[in-house]
Amino acid sequence: MENSSGTKGDQAPMLSASVPSSLVPIVPILRVAEEIEKDNPRVAYLCRFYAYQTARKIDPTYSGRGVGQFMTHMVDRLEKEEVETEHILSGSGTDPREIQMYFHRFYLENIAEDQNKKKP
Repeated sequence: MENSSGTKGDQAPMLSASVPSSLVPIVPILRVAEEIEKDNPRVAYLCRFYAYQTARKIDPTYSGRGVGQFMTHMVDRLEKEEVETEHILSGSGTDPREIQMYFHRFYLENIAEDQNKKKP
């Protein structure tokens, strides 16, 4: 897997080598978060939060190799991003509505008229 950049400031990417092998199922979620970071930081944060919750279900005791360190890094990043993005609700009022609005707009701008323009 290649390392993807596009993170804010000193925040390291959460993909590739930093994701322990036991948590590979969260990699696609983190990729989506990184891809939409510039477009909607709040939805990117919510994706990362979902990835964190999923990782906790996969390894609730953090017993996998490197999981504890990764999860600590993830919590630190999520705490910063929550503060940075909590004011970015674009008139929707709630996080679930924010996600719905983002992906509806994404569909209209990238998929609806030209099925080959961009993959969801």
